[in-house]
Amino acid sequence: MRLPSISLLLSISSFLVSPAFAVIKDEAYEIDWHIPVVGNSIRPSTFFHRPQIDSKASLLYTLTDRKVLAALHPRDGSLVWRQSIAEDVATAEPGTFTARPAEGKVISAGGKAVKAFDAADGRLLWATEFSQAVRDVRISKEQDAVVLCADGSVRRLDGTTGSVINEYYNIIKKEEFAHSLHLSSNATIVVSLVPNGNAHKLQTTTIFSKDKVDTLTLSDSEVVSPGAVMFVGGPGIAAWIEDQGRVLLLLSLGARPMSLINIPEGVIRIEVHPAPNTNVFLISYDTISSSWAEVWELKEEYGIFSKLFNIAPKPHSPTSWSANTASNGEAYFTLSLPFGASEIYNAVSPDPVYSFTGNSTAIPRAFLSVSEVIPRSDNTYALRTFLASYPDGNTHLTLNGNIAWTRPESLAGLKMAVWVELLDPTVEEVGGELHVEEMQNVLEAYIHRVKRHIHELITYGPTWVSKLPGRVIAEFTGAKVETVVDGVFRDGFGFRKLVVGVTANGGMVAIDVGQKGKVEWVLHHVLENRMAEVKGLYEIGKGIVGLVTGGGWYVEVDAFEGKLLNKERIEGITAVLSTSLVELEAGEKKVILVLVKDASGTEEVRYFGGHALAISKDMYITYQDSFGDIHGYKATPQSNSVEKTFSFVPPEMELVTSVIAPSRTTPPASIGKVMGDRSVMYKYLNPHMILVSTKRLDDLGTASIYLLDSVSGTVLYSATHSSVDKTKPIVSVMCENWFVYSFYTDADPTDDASATDKVKGYQVVVTELYESPIRNDRGPLQAESTFSAFDPEVIKNKPYAISQSFISPAPITYLATTSTKQSITTTDILAYLSHPAALLSIPKRILDPRRPIDRDPDATEREEGLFRYDPVLQLDHRSILSHKREFLNNGGKVKIITSPSLLESTSLVFLYSETDLFGTRVSPSGTFDILGKGFGKLQLVGTVVGLAIGVWFVAPMVRKKQISQRWMSG
Repeated sequence: MRLPSISLLLSISSFLVSPAFAVIKDEAYEIDWHIPVVGNSIRPSTFFHRPQIDSKASLLYTLTDRKVLAALHPRDGSLVWRQSIAEDVATAEPGTFTARPAEGKVISAGGKAVKAFDAADGRLLWATEFSQAVRDVRISKEQDAVVLCADGSVRRLDGTTGSVINEYYNIIKKEEFAHSLHLSSNATIVVSLVPNGNAHKLQTTTIFSKDKVDTLTLSDSEVVSPGAVMFVGGPGIAAWIEDQGRVLLLLSLGARPMSLINIPEGVIRIEVHPAPNTNVFLISYDTISSSWAEVWELKEEYGIFSKLFNIAPKPHSPTSWSANTASNGEAYFTLSLPFGASEIYNAVSPDPVYSFTGNSTAIPRAFLSVSEVIPRSDNTYALRTFLASYPDGNTHLTLNGNIAWTRPESLAGLKMAVWVELLDPTVEEVGGELHVEEMQNVLEAYIHRVKRHIHELITYGPTWVSKLPGRVIAEFTGAKVETVVDGVFRDGFGFRKLVVGVTANGGMVAIDVGQKGKVEWVLHHVLENRMAEVKGLYEIGKGIVGLVTGGGWYVEVDAFEGKLLNKERIEGITAVLSTSLVELEAGEKKVILVLVKDASGTEEVRYFGGHALAISKDMYITYQDSFGDIHGYKATPQSNSVEKTFSFVPPEMELVTSVIAPSRTTPPASIGKVMGDRSVMYKYLNPHMILVSTKRLDDLGTASIYLLDSVSGTVLYSATHSSVDKTKPIVSVMCENWFVYSFYTDADPTDDASATDKVKGYQVVVTELYESPIRNDRGPLQAESTFSAFDPEVIKNKPYAISQSFISPAPITYLATTSTKQSITTTDILAYLSHPAALLSIPKRILDPRRPIDRDPDATEREEGLFRYDPVLQLDHRSILSHKREFLNNGGKVKIITSPSLLESTSLVFLYSETDLFGTRVSPSGTFDILGKGFGKLQLVGTVVGLAIGVWFVAPMVRKKQISQRWMSG
């Protein structure tokens, strides 16, 4: 892709270098924050490993359910590096992701690729891609990677370069399922499943050489699914479950005898934990209320299993076991108990050889752990354990039972989030007193107010006075003063707000964006299950959040205290179709309108939030069905019945890919746009607009944009683009009277197409809507304050649209807009770039469709701020809000929500994705209502003081001179 020309940079630099940039330089990394997360760790791919052979200390490596491979520092849990091993976390095939330690590197398998990363800094050393999905990868004693693919082929890759050394094909038949690998001292063993009716038979294929392959199918085995095979690996064993979870079978992969273990009733989880480089392993069992374990040994010379002893049950569940081999060659098994307590066992005795008590409430339960046991000469032990706690999913590291650090991995993959306003202390603390004064006569109210002021002076005055000298000194010296505002009250500028989100584990969490992402509280098991779809999440009152799930549950939560207020099943329905928030009485009272389908298949509405009786007007709601069609309904007050108002069915072979509403609800500051000659173009302001994007299902490569009135279903505007890549998303945003969308075109410049559609790359299209093409004209409706969307004259009246397209040098995967309290500040468009992953702020005036083409602007156009059109958008690095922070792009969903602060200049921004949370403040028109840190307070005071001193010295001389002049004139 060609870089933008220098002339382009010079032509628009005067507009990019402006207060619309992200933040002032001295505020970078002060007003913004970033929480990088990696997700829930996967047990077989989580381990301590030395980044280099001669390294004295090891790092902690983990592969997570977000398909992220990360290295953590055991000292403080800081992120050393992280890499995504999947192009798209949402569509990645489950069970094909793993990571293995090698000398100086970590080798991962994900999708169809095997990658090697430098263990110290995460650099990609090599990557090898195959035509089939990778099922497993193991590291040989020569430090080569042995790979098993879905077609059963086995390849040995050079550990240094990734090139193929050996490859074996036709190891299994086409209908068989390749499961996993095991490397013995003289052979490679492939474990596969052979279809047998509704089940499978376990099969092992031992590869000694290309000419010597031995296959054994266990005719007595009956494996229900690949997931029933729970372990394959050292010391050369395979374990799987049969007979509907009642039998556990162990197989020696070398000698091939089997052992059968009857599973007791009530067991919900079984895990196998081998001690590396030994022949002993532990099998752990969990029920709902208890857990226990068995220690086994594989007698390799005979190929038989022998149970050494049982470990007594514990009254806790879930618990987590881990196994490791110490430097003296002895095997140890560590049991992680609630609150960070631990017990260490060896392979000799059923009693613990050492134990550590824990007192950390941050670890109510542990469901995954990796430990390192170090025996000491005085018969004591040192223990380091990395574990994931249940039910929140956060990760911790404990040292000898004491928690060393915690990572908030429960924040990974938030499903949905909403802003929650904190209380105004001036209103909440004084509101009741003012109400009392309203009930009294003038004299009593005056006396009450004087008493209140005296009480406030006594209560708050000494604290304020004691802090005043420090504040004054800090203002003049530039010293940083930590002012922590906590509790349910906001700060003076409105920068402190809560974001309440629904976690991937089915819980809810509150994040304080004013305190750099501090987690205020966590609620577990709020949804009916972790896979439940969130249909709507709204702030319905002061500190009250309402949640509606696709499964038909309504939940109310106190956002200030983190308490569950209400959880109820929506009775008599089969599905929740759509939700909407209805604001009453200037937004103080809010009702959630839920469109549902009852048992008979009829659409109805339900009301939640406690103010349904206050609804006095008809309400309208839309939803998209499973075929992609959009339907609109009208709901009447105090009634559950609805009336269908429209159905939008796109043309044949077109599929609706997205439906968006306006990005902000604050009213516009002006109903018109003033031109350079002082004429006005009146904006088309319709609060019921929705923007619909579609793609054709065939290979024609066209995409369409439809602007609909969500009340009547009228198509207000449409546009079609050709040569659109249907594998990439169309992202869009709508605000006031304009909308912006971006897509990727893969056009052939020789095709017979318009100039715009001949472009190959990412396009950004902006469209502005006006009531009339004539200036100072309001169109057919003139200045009508009320009108019906079903009026034929209104339906016939379409907005006047002005559009222009630009080329983006970087792919855009999400769009949003800034939001301020009065909408006076100019708007910035927030764009999330996937390569490189960053958050960019683009001034709306850059995307003005009225920029003059092939000529310089005239005097009136320059007065409007217009400049010459250039098709290429110059993405200046100074407008990147995330600065040098590294977001991780793993194909997951990214969402951006904004909220106004109390300052008209400033908008709050919160970004959340599968692996990142980011918050900042944006001032599109500059911080015109607050002084920056660079303001010369000392210089200002010095000037005033100097002038005062000068006046004090000069005043007597002037007075004496005036008196003398009067005497002389007299």
